[in-house]
Amino acid sequence: MIKKLLIRLKAKKEEKVLKENRRKEKKEQLKKDSSYIVSENANPDNILIDTCALSCKRGTKVIDSSERVNVLYTVIAEMDKKKADIKRKKHKSWQEEGILFSNILKYSKEMLENSKYILIQYGCNDQKEYTDDIILKYLKGIPKRKRPTLLTADKLLAVKAKCLNLDFILINPEDEEKNTNTAKNNKQKNKDINQKSIEEKEL
Repeated sequence: MIKKLLIRLKAKKEEKVLKENRRKEKKEQLKKDSSYIVSENANPDNILIDTCALSCKRGTKVIDSSERVNVLYTVIAEMDKKKADIKRKKHKSWQEEGILFSNILKYSKEMLENSKYILIQYGCNDQKEYTDDIILKYLKGIPKRKRPTLLTADKLLAVKAKCLNLDFILINPEDEEKNTNTAKNNKQKNKDINQKSIEEKEL
């Protein structure tokens, strides 16, 4: 009986060590990637998402690989508002905000079906308060050892989190912009090459 108990405790301890090592490895990978700015004790396996984290592939990559994704009611309400806004002005901003719209639909479904999404009834009575402030207030009220890491693409929100000693993963907007510009430049370069090729053939 005691032997079985000791074996179980040993297995549990080993599992905990493996889990911690996986978390550290994930964090180090994110730190090496210039697409992210990561705080010292960030935990990619226990995150709390901001709406703008759904606006790019780098955000959804972290969400998909995380073991636990916390979502506040206030963020769900903001997603709903964003979805309605994008739909209303679709003809003007679809190229810029189409990814966010698609991801809101996709991850709303996942939140219903996947148990790794923890939906938290927080902020439903604070509709007049700024969503970012509600997120920070919630995180500040959670004990440090249980506190999730904020995932956001909002640089100022990450700065506020750092000021309050809260852990965060910031999807680096400068890197995002740089990659977008590179892609645009490459597209234009290819277009110019194709145009030159067509002109040469015509000659």
